[in-house]
Amino acid sequence: MKKLHPDKEIQKRLKAMRLCAEKVSLHFGEEDIHQLRVNYKKARALMRLCNGKKVKKLLPSPLKDLYAAAGSIRDLQLHTKTVKRYFKDLHSMPAHYLGAVNAELKEAKDEYKQCYKKVSFQRITKSATANMPSDIRHREIKQWVQKQWKQIDKIIQSSPDEEQLHEIRKHLKDLHYTQQLSKEKDHDELIDDLGDFIDMKVLIMLNDHFINSAADVEKKIFAAASFQWAMEKKALMEKILDQLEKLKTSAQS
Repeated sequence: MKKLHPDKEIQKRLKAMRLCAEKVSLHFGEEDIHQLRVNYKKARALMRLCNGKKVKKLLPSPLKDLYAAAGSIRDLQLHTKTVKRYFKDLHSMPAHYLGAVNAELKEAKDEYKQCYKKVSFQRITKSATANMPSDIRHREIKQWVQKQWKQIDKIIQSSPDEEQLHEIRKHLKDLHYTQQLSKEKDHDELIDDLGDFIDMKVLIMLNDHFINSAADVEKKIFAAASFQWAMEKKALMEKILDQLEKLKTSAQS
C-alpha cells in the first residue's frame, strides 16, 4: 500500500465502535468489550499517525471515558474468572470476596451506561475527520514508524520500570495496528507478554483492593494465590526484560 486514507479508516473504526458500544450497553459481553477497546486503540493509533503530519487531533473525552469505563468492566470480569479458576481446583468459591467484586462490577456497568449516554458517534466522527488529510504516503508512515522506535529505544536504554513497560506496549500496539500499512516487522510475542504482565499487575492490585472483604478462611487461600501470582509476574518481567535486551541490540531503522 503506497498511501493511507485516514479519514475513511477512522470512520470505519468509529462505526465498529458504535456497534460494539451499543451491544456492550445491553449485554456487557466480554468479546464486545474487547472489540470496542481494540477499535478505539486502532482509531487512536491512526490519530497519532496523522499527528505526525501536524494534524493535532485527539479522540474526544466522552469517547475516552467510554473506553476507560469498558476497561474497568473488563478488568473486573477477568479478575472474577481468574479467581474462580484458582478456587475451582480447591473445590470451593470465595463467596464474600466475589460478592464484593460483583458489587463493584455492577457500579462499573452503571458508570459505562452513563458514559454511553454522553457519546454521540455521529458528532465524534464528523469532528474527528474534519481537516483530516485525505491521504498519507508510505514515506510519511515510515517516518512515523521510525519515530516510534526511537521512543521505544529511549525507554529501553534506561532500564524500564513497570510503568515504562506500559508505555513501550502502547508504542508497540500503535506499530502493530499500522503494521500492514508500514510493512514493519511485528513483535507479537513481546506485545502478548506485555499484555499478560499488565493483566497480572491489575490482578494483584484488585486482589489487594478486595482482600478485606474476604472471610478469614478465604484470606488464607488468597495468601497462597497472591504468592503464586507474584511469582508469575516476576517471571513475566524477567522474560520481557530479556526480550527488550535483544531489541536494544538489534538495529531498528
